[in-house]
Amino acid sequence: MGAAAPGPGFAGELFRAATAPDATLLAFAVGDVLMVGILAILTGWGVLRQRAWSGPALLVVATASAYAALYCLFLPLMGDGSGWLAALSMAPLPVVPALIAFAWWAGLLSAHGAAVPGVRGARRGSSPR
Repeated sequence: MGAAAPGPGFAGELFRAATAPDATLLAFAVGDVLMVGILAILTGWGVLRQRAWSGPALLVVATASAYAALYCLFLPLMGDGSGWLAALSMAPLPVVPALIAFAWWAGLLSAHGAAVPGVRGARRGSSPR
């Protein structure tokens, strides 16, 4: 009739590193949700509103994202080689927030192309919000 569908654990086998217990990976869930999820959304709102605190918050998000991605990328390398789907899905995570933080600090995300208030080199008359 056709090829049999993979069993219910098939996706988990590709995604989860066999050498890492579920409790180890789930321990990172709260930090990931708070730092990479909620803080990233709040920081994005601050960037859109051009708030002075957005730059430092972008650096925190970029650092937290890089940490999470490096953990996922090195888990298959240090273990038995399983879990590469998770590692590959995390690959853009350290790059994208870092590029956004660089663009913010360079003034590329401001409305008029000028440096964002609160950053060295901002135009005269601009005030932090």
